[in-house]
Amino acid sequence: MKPNIIPKLQHRLTLPLPFANQAHEFVRRIPNDLSHRNPRICAVLVAIFPLENDFAIPFMLRPDDGHVHSGQISFPGGGIEESDKNLADTALRETQEEIGLTVSSSALIGTLSDIYIPPSNSLVTPYVAFLSKKPNQYKPDPKEVDKIPELKISDFLNPKNYAIHPVQLPDGTSIKFPAYNIGEYHVWGATARIMKELLLLWEEVE
Repeated sequence: MKPNIIPKLQHRLTLPLPFANQAHEFVRRIPNDLSHRNPRICAVLVAIFPLENDFAIPFMLRPDDGHVHSGQISFPGGGIEESDKNLADTALRETQEEIGLTVSSSALIGTLSDIYIPPSNSLVTPYVAFLSKKPNQYKPDPKEVDKIPELKISDFLNPKNYAIHPVQLPDGTSIKFPAYNIGEYHVWGATARIMKELLLLWEEVE
């Protein structure tokens, strides 16, 4: 584990991000008519912490209940509410509500590129945080969370766990997104795209 990677990552997050380049293969341009679609404004939290001489991130396995994104791996997060001062507050509040993990705003180290998710009509800002130690425990909301897998960054970087996954959009078109198969967990869609950008930065500063 390289402890100095976090300050390097924090600095790198202040610079132009990989997916700011609209020509990148995994970037799907945010629709020009987005304001007319009245998207749900959301934030998620990517909380990095040290684990077994590595770094890991807590994910949510959503219950297979028939709702949009059910049965999928995701980051904790959700829509902004009137009580939130900003989207950072949204990410922190939703993380506490969904998985019972309280994260201080001082732990935030930056944001990744926004992503529009057509199936749920959501515009999502991913916030990145660093926790100095592994969370003692989680308190998952059973309505939102089935399991909380802690997945290691080294497993995401292992090329054996990487694949390209076609994603079908509501308009019938198909686009290619990154995907990761780590043990019993299949990470794909918006979650995998967010991870891909983080991993590009991680490899850059490692």
